[in-house]
Amino acid sequence: MLLQSAHHGTPILAISDPRGLAIRTIQYHRQLVADPLEARVTHQQFDTAGRPVASRDPYLFALAQNDALVPANLRQVFSLSAVSLSSDSVDSGWRVALHSAAGQRVEAWDGRGSHSRTEFDELLRPLAVHERGEGVAEHVLERFTYAGVDADAASHNLCGQLIRHDDPAGTLHLRELGIAGAVLQQTRHFLRETDPVSWPDSVAARDALLEPAEGATTAQYNAASGERLRQIDALGNRQRFAYTVAGELKDAHLALAGDAQKELTLVCDLHYSASGQIESETAGNGVVTRHRYDPADGRLIGLSAHKANGTPLQDLKYGYDAVGNVLSLEDAAQPIRYFNNQRIEPIKTYRYDTRDQLIEAMGWEARTGHGGPALPDLQPLPLDPNQLARYIQTFHYDAGGNLLDLVHVGAQTHSRVLTRARYSNRSLPERNGRPPTEAELVAGFDANGNLRELQAGQSLGWDLRNQLSSVRPVVRDNGNDDFERYLYDGGGQRVRKLRSNQTNARTLLSEVRYLPGVEIRSHGGTGEILHVINASVGSNSMQVLHWVTQKPDDIANDQVRYSLNDHLKSSALELDQNADLISQEWYYPFGGTACFAARSAIEARYKTVRYSGKERDATGLYYYGFRYYAPWLQRWINPDPAGYVDGPNLYQITNNNPTTFVDDDGLITKEGRARRRQLERNEPIKARGMRAIAKYNPDLASRIKSGLDDAKFRISNAIEAVEKIVNNEDDGTYEGIVRDFMGSVATSQEILDVIKQLYAFSKQYGHNSQRIIAVDINETNNNGKKPPLAFIFQTSSIKNIYINSTILDNSQEDLSATLIHELTHISDYMPTSDFYYIYDQNGTSTYNAQLAAVDWLDGKHELKIDSSDEENFISAAEVKDLPSALNKYKSDRSFRELVSTGNADSWSEMIATLSNRISTPNHHVFV
Repeated sequence: MLLQSAHHGTPILAISDPRGLAIRTIQYHRQLVADPLEARVTHQQFDTAGRPVASRDPYLFALAQNDALVPANLRQVFSLSAVSLSSDSVDSGWRVALHSAAGQRVEAWDGRGSHSRTEFDELLRPLAVHERGEGVAEHVLERFTYAGVDADAASHNLCGQLIRHDDPAGTLHLRELGIAGAVLQQTRHFLRETDPVSWPDSVAARDALLEPAEGATTAQYNAASGERLRQIDALGNRQRFAYTVAGELKDAHLALAGDAQKELTLVCDLHYSASGQIESETAGNGVVTRHRYDPADGRLIGLSAHKANGTPLQDLKYGYDAVGNVLSLEDAAQPIRYFNNQRIEPIKTYRYDTRDQLIEAMGWEARTGHGGPALPDLQPLPLDPNQLARYIQTFHYDAGGNLLDLVHVGAQTHSRVLTRARYSNRSLPERNGRPPTEAELVAGFDANGNLRELQAGQSLGWDLRNQLSSVRPVVRDNGNDDFERYLYDGGGQRVRKLRSNQTNARTLLSEVRYLPGVEIRSHGGTGEILHVINASVGSNSMQVLHWVTQKPDDIANDQVRYSLNDHLKSSALELDQNADLISQEWYYPFGGTACFAARSAIEARYKTVRYSGKERDATGLYYYGFRYYAPWLQRWINPDPAGYVDGPNLYQITNNNPTTFVDDDGLITKEGRARRRQLERNEPIKARGMRAIAKYNPDLASRIKSGLDDAKFRISNAIEAVEKIVNNEDDGTYEGIVRDFMGSVATSQEILDVIKQLYAFSKQYGHNSQRIIAVDINETNNNGKKPPLAFIFQTSSIKNIYINSTILDNSQEDLSATLIHELTHISDYMPTSDFYYIYDQNGTSTYNAQLAAVDWLDGKHELKIDSSDEENFISAAEVKDLPSALNKYKSDRSFRELVSTGNADSWSEMIATLSNRISTPNHHVFV
């Protein structure tokens, strides 16, 4: 095939220095088979301690060959303990941070002149966050209050825990925590005013800044294993969840506030494959959604939805290339339409370059589409073929991954050309056919890389935390501006949105308040107050619209809207309680709306969740959680807050492959799928399934089988040992081992339940398993890094275990421990991360492992969190950033114990220790 032949001779090469550090990566690139081959070099520089101090992407590397002024994409200076003290990014500007001796970030500065300072108590817990900036006086943006140690606090699991958080949007009270630290009850109070606040020290003075209302209280009830069983939102709506014995969701229900309301079914009859993928589910309106997967690799190849009577609503069929890029997407439930000598088939096709960037897309659209931030004209249902047309889009990027031009050929032919800054990835579109000058590119962004204008005359405002604070779509010289304003909680999540529109007679104010599971929407002009109850269960989602006042005449109150989503979580169809179609929407590859149709304009007005399952604001921006995305620019409007986790271009979305990947929160492209595609592209996979492995390498297959058998033996022994604890048949030996590894935050019964599930999982990975894949990974095809013995992709729905051929150089005990380690990652009951590796450096005996475990719980080892585990670690700590989470780990033993229960190595080494002890009861083990 023409496209596939373009990949011939385009390997990825890694060049390492004598220390094994990858100093260059060379990607051979072409877009079409006739294009000349281009070597794109990514350059990294390390200091004498092996820390990355500078890096250049292929664009800047090539530019630097003839321009001595070209900066690195990123330069860093580290402390002696390898903590980043300063960074200078061409995209996000320079940052400086100072840390205490205990490792907490105490002060920070950035290129905009912003300065933050954090106060801590004697237990190293944050007490207050002070901020100031250019034109902004110093103020206290956050305060933290903690519970003491008394009977009342203990009864709610709050001893020493955060109970009040005064943040930029108001105050959050934490009323109760679960045994594992999950928030079970919380109350949100909003500020009286929306201007930035400075929290006083006095509690009474802080309370005076809040609205006088009682606050919005949310409660949830969890099973001992952590699954959510019930949730009661701030308005009294109740959601109920039930699970299978394997911990998979079985059904979910919703009861609206008020005793007279009957319970609605959200989803039921969920069925799963052996690998845990959803195969079918039934919504409360009787619509059955079915998923079909390729048995060879688990990729989704079919997604269909039918009414209870069999009427098809959606029948998506997917085609892929060899590395998992979506090549075609057909909706067989849609008819073939004809108009103006065009055959309009319900199919989209895609092509990619050798970097897997989308370079061509073909599909169909409304004839009134224009490609800008506004939605196309609303179409009636059923669709009129006279209003539809085919389109083709082509995309061109530079070596840094920046879109240079988009050419759209369809009913409305147009193009978009962007110009990048010479020394950064900051880019602006042409205006009136004129590209921006370098001076205009500099002026178009602030020092931290935040976009200043959405379009000409539409200014953007940013707070000191680089969060979008306002958009002014209409700026008036004589009069008030139209604006949208956004307020965020301490974790950076939007909790309030206000919109002001000026008319000839008055100012119209509207507001949205975001609470767990529910939104409160009000409109000052009409007096409308609307409660939107949200639920996302199974593979689809649902909303209930409950009007308190000013309900539209053409919509019934408590209207139920079921949303059928595609593989990107984009809302494709909205259905009512009778499974009748409310609206249908199709998207261009990068998220713009190609066609939007609804049965009524009034109902269409209340659709807010669209592309990628995200809310579309009136500005045309999509809110993702930590950033805003402009689909007509195909870029984020500010640099990635997570830094360089997704590569050297901080504005690029999903690596320019939006048809295959998603970004859940504006921080990182889904890592598991991206890493799996990169792995398969580099071709280290040698055999899929045990039978194929036996043909490829009989010695490796034999070793894996022995390792599987030994893993089952160890897990079985560990079950026997912990059962003795639960049944009070233990003399303290086994309980001592468990506590040395796990501490006291988990009960013996919880420990036993986890190990039993591991045993059940181990049987799924037997001698004939298709879910074991042999790979051959070395430093060359692993970017110069030491290759792993085994791994899984945790974000992938298929939990294959990849075993490296280097395992032949290790013992059976090592393989057994490694397999148990990977099985804990798969567990739905208590999934784990790799927070730390427990082995003692002087050996791997059970004595050393147990002794090292005690040292970890005592806080004697420094914790270094990999970027892929940061989100889980920060979430477990219930703080807003990694430095705060690491600080909590150092100062709070109960949190260290909680981390150990989520650490894969703690489980695998504990199981090995228990097994060894019960197999040889006279063998002395450290207790």
